[in-house]
Amino acid sequence: ENSDVLIHYCRDWEYPWVLIKSEIRLGNKALDCGSGFSPVPFIWAELGGEVYAIDRDAIIRSSAGYAFYCLLKIFQGIIKFPWFIFQKIKNKEFRRLFNYLKPKNIFIRNWELVRGIWSPDTWGPVSPELLRKYKVNYKNGDLTDLSFKDGYFDVVSCISVLEHMSLDDRIRGIREMSRVVRSGGKLIITYDKKEDLTDLFIKESGMTPTEIVNFARTDNPNNRPEVVGMCLVKD
Repeated sequence: ENSDVLIHYCRDWEYPWVLIKSEIRLGNKALDCGSGFSPVPFIWAELGGEVYAIDRDAIIRSSAGYAFYCLLKIFQGIIKFPWFIFQKIKNKEFRRLFNYLKPKNIFIRNWELVRGIWSPDTWGPVSPELLRKYKVNYKNGDLTDLSFKDGYFDVVSCISVLEHMSLDDRIRGIREMSRVVRSGGKLIITYDKKEDLTDLFIKESGMTPTEIVNFARTDNPNNRPEVVGMCLVKD
């Protein structure tokens, strides 16, 4: 909808690969876990899928509603600030307090919050109008505790989310996502390869890998990790 929307560098590879491997057709049920403001659910919906998206931290608001949300969060921060200072001094957390009060860190915290008013990125906010237009069923939810019945979906995806979770939550998430995939359906995962978890994910899913790929840049000035893509099928 907006050519100025920001996306993470590796999404240029991940999104097309996930869309190709998902092979969504009219009437297919699809779920994107940890969706943020990913375009994948909207493209699935355009292809005729019955699409669901969940994200634990999703903010579903219009631009005006999100602007009000930002002002409220900033106001709450100001109100809580004296108590925060008192607690850090009381607990002798002087280094943490010093880092928190650095002008650069204050700017970054508030910039990350408010920039979504005019240029939403892959973390939201998610527009209610856009969800209505594409008929995407989006809600706050945790991929470690899905509310859907067993075998409900033809395709479940999880794009660069698992690396941000604890090991126990990763395992619970893999088991839950595989639980809601129907027999013959697909679980499509990507993750930043800070450590190789491919074999663990295959084992915990109980599914069969049909394709495993590695995405990497030949020019890698910031030492970015490789991204692993996994397409698993339930027997």
